Amino acid sequence: MLMGKGWLIVLCSPSIALGSLLSGGTIEINTVSRSSLASRRFLIKLSTQNEKTGLDSLDEQNRQDCDNQIRTVVEQFKGAQVHHFFNFARHCSLSIEAEEGVLLEDISMINGVAVEFDRNFSGRDVQVLKIVQHGNSPISELQNGNIIIPAPEPPFECFPGGPVNEPTVQLGPVVLPPSSAYRNNTFAPHVETEVNIMHDLGLLGDKDVSVCLVDTGVDYFNSRLGGGFGFGYKIAMGYDFVGDDMKHSGPSPFTTCADHGTHATGIVGADFDSDFKFSGVAPNVILGHYRAFPCSGGSPEDIVAAALLRAYTDGCKVITLSLGGPSAWGDGLLADAVTYVTNLGSLVVSSCGNFGRQGPFYGDVPGELPEVLGTAATDLTQWPIGFILDIVDSTHRGIPYFSVFPVAINDTLDVLYIPSSITDDPNCDPTQLPRPKGDLKNSLLVLKLGQCPQKLLLKWALGNNLRIAMVYSEPDDATVAPNYYRNHFVPGLDYLLFVHASSANKLISYYNANGGKLRVSFAAQKRAFVKELANHVSGGNVAFYSSYGPTPRLDGFGKTLAAPGTNILSTLNVAQGGTSMACPLAAGIAALLFSHREDENLTPFQVRSLMATTARPLRIGQKTKDPFATVVHQGAGIVSAYRAYIARTLIEPYTVTLGDVKNFRKSHNITLTNTNKHAVTYTFGSVSSQTVTTYDKGASIDVNPSGAPGILGAAASVTFSSRSLKIAAGKSATFTATFAFPQFSKKDLQRVPIVSGCILIYSPNDPVKTYRVAYAGVATGLQVMPVLDSTDVASPLFGIPGMHHPFITIGNSSNPNALPSTAADVLYDPTKVTSVHRKDGISIFVRFAMATRYSQVDLVDADTKFQSTILTSNNAHLAQGGGASDSNGVAHDLPRKALLKSQNPALFASVSIIGTVATGVNATRDATDFTHLNSVPSRTFSFNGLVSVKRPLSKPTTKVAAGKPYRILVR
Repeated sequence: MLMGKGWLIVLCSPSIALGSLLSGGTIEINTVSRSSLASRRFLIKLSTQNEKTGLDSLDEQNRQDCDNQIRTVVEQFKGAQVHHFFNFARHCSLSIEAEEGVLLEDISMINGVAVEFDRNFSGRDVQVLKIVQHGNSPISELQNGNIIIPAPEPPFECFPGGPVNEPTVQLGPVVLPPSSAYRNNTFAPHVETEVNIMHDLGLLGDKDVSVCLVDTGVDYFNSRLGGGFGFGYKIAMGYDFVGDDMKHSGPSPFTTCADHGTHATGIVGADFDSDFKFSGVAPNVILGHYRAFPCSGGSPEDIVAAALLRAYTDGCKVITLSLGGPSAWGDGLLADAVTYVTNLGSLVVSSCGNFGRQGPFYGDVPGELPEVLGTAATDLTQWPIGFILDIVDSTHRGIPYFSVFPVAINDTLDVLYIPSSITDDPNCDPTQLPRPKGDLKNSLLVLKLGQCPQKLLLKWALGNNLRIAMVYSEPDDATVAPNYYRNHFVPGLDYLLFVHASSANKLISYYNANGGKLRVSFAAQKRAFVKELANHVSGGNVAFYSSYGPTPRLDGFGKTLAAPGTNILSTLNVAQGGTSMACPLAAGIAALLFSHREDENLTPFQVRSLMATTARPLRIGQKTKDPFATVVHQGAGIVSAYRAYIARTLIEPYTVTLGDVKNFRKSHNITLTNTNKHAVTYTFGSVSSQTVTTYDKGASIDVNPSGAPGILGAAASVTFSSRSLKIAAGKSATFTATFAFPQFSKKDLQRVPIVSGCILIYSPNDPVKTYRVAYAGVATGLQVMPVLDSTDVASPLFGIPGMHHPFITIGNSSNPNALPSTAADVLYDPTKVTSVHRKDGISIFVRFAMATRYSQVDLVDADTKFQSTILTSNNAHLAQGGGASDSNGVAHDLPRKALLKSQNPALFASVSIIGTVATGVNATRDATDFTHLNSVPSRTFSFNGLVSVKRPLSKPTTKVAAGKPYRILVR
């Protein structure tokens, strides 16, 4: 056994103990991709008198206090590049990029400094990344991790739409279409949200109201967006914080290298387009655009916050953030900035995430913040546009297909149908398919999406010069719908068209009836009828990708309401989708309310209340008897512009959160303010939504929440302090709603049921006859939900089937070689001891199945005796003979007595530890669906023989003795 001076001996598997974790703490932990550890950009938070006293005001003394501390930090790092200062309310911070060689420890030693990692908003998809570091600030400890939230980058190619380089800003008059152009609006997103009624009334927004987007930049030369930028133009204000390459800020937010911002801007305020029959929700408001993202990649949190604050300073009444990421606790610079601007009168509207497949308790910040109008997404009841494929030499009506533009092929084509017997065969051989003489240049390939590998089919088709294919799913699948208008996304193929199964089957029936010969033509380029574009599969339902709540804090549903988000047509030649598209639609409706109820001086809270309480709840299917979808998926329901406009009852609160059984808030006072000019008598009732379960079988069995929540039949009951209230004009009155959770079996309680529904407020002589206040709660205690993931759900990403978290490898986690690639890299045998040199260290890989306020990694003696909640042998099945070892470690036998179990200690502090390796706070739960992730979904802790002995939150400086066996304890 090697016992050299520099060697540590570490057991091959971590012990995991104590199911309940302490609240509090100040350090977030790591799930970062390896390269991000080298970042020298920091957000440095400074303690101010306001923060110490809890005051929200910012008087001159506190402002000066913050300025002085910022000046001190800048003087300490003369070579650092200072990016942004933040001095508002209780928040005082600055973001810097330090010189080479400056370490986090250097910054954290400055008196009064608490280091916050720069949060990056990056990539197309949301990830939460947090870094393990240890501060030593004498005033406040390390706070908040490095959260990676996506740049709102669309899943489509960018299409040329103007000059690539930033143009000179042009000034000039705006020529608006007449209000009559917006009447008789049949644009599906507007019909579903009653925006069309507002347009019929000539209510198009007011130039005294501004809507500003913090996004990827905008092509303001787009004719639908006014054709210019600056005073007198539709887009009158804005700024570019990043440039194309993150290095060149400037006064103009113009870009064509990323189209998300242009698309979202059009949803808010595009002028009427006579070709496509669409417009923005509020085409007459003033627009602003604040570019916070470069052409590709992400952007730090300080830039996003700076853009938000600049938009507020410039006078923006409504500010949209079509961005976000999973975050459990709703804190940090951006959250502080959102709260600040909201309290000062600007309404912030945000998307709520596209992670429905992650299941419940996977919220999104900033969309889930209580001060934000958070938007979920729905599927349209009618797809926006389509065209007809004609059947040649036939009286049959043609087949509708989805496309923004008609297929530009004038040749008559022969249908080549690949039978489902082939496409459903995972072992298919496309080379054996029959085909016309010659190549497939003049063929239309028709096939069902199935088990036959699409890459094989594509390779075969392109090898035979195919230009166009038509695909369908059977039965029609809502998860395929977001691809309907991605007609050009297959390299080498001119068109990939999507059709409904019913349309495809009709075409196939013609093909079969004609002996396998059928000629078709796209040449006429005819528009499809509205009825042919109806969505009978998921129309009017919450989109499958829209994220679920509730927040782990149980202080919200994770969203306020819903709006159409799938396949939304706007200023580009593609239809885009996601909660990013629902967000600007809701923002446009808010702008209409501020514009056309301007005499009421509505606050952001009142606008959120009007929109939430007049929303229409959504069902889970197409039938009128289908149950309502859970509130934690849809919020209050789909927004209704007209109902919110005519509503004359203000309701506070506009949502009710019940908590869980252990923290059940059963009684809630609800205040109604009657703004009618006459008295109104209100009566009360309730309706339940579908009760969903967090787990399929149970928390202790599944460990991770289900990506497809189960269903239970029971619902909460609601009683009221009075049956009715008569409220005089201009007066307010309060009633109390009292809730009771239903009785569930012990088995169902283990599945963690989430109950929800709406309080109904009937108001027969109010313009809105029924208002709704949504409610939700968890009918068991959250303490039954495992925090540490002990499953092998993430093993495919490591290429090691069956590997369970948590696990240990040799090597520092900042080294890519520390990532395991084979079972031999994992220290899986609890009876073996591995000697490790300090310079190599070990990496502890952990995943969270549920969000946690606090976590701690400790070093304990190898013979520590208590019963762990996760067995130390969790990866023993990986053994392929002998103990695990590699070139950096040597395995040795451990006496069996070291594995003896005893009772779990009653208290966290009852466990005898040698010292603390790392601590963490405010961790969100980790993903279980990895479709959109681009890094390994683990949190890694490094241990090189140093621990903190007296203060777990302080920097590890105590060197542990060499030559002794230890265990790692994760709690």
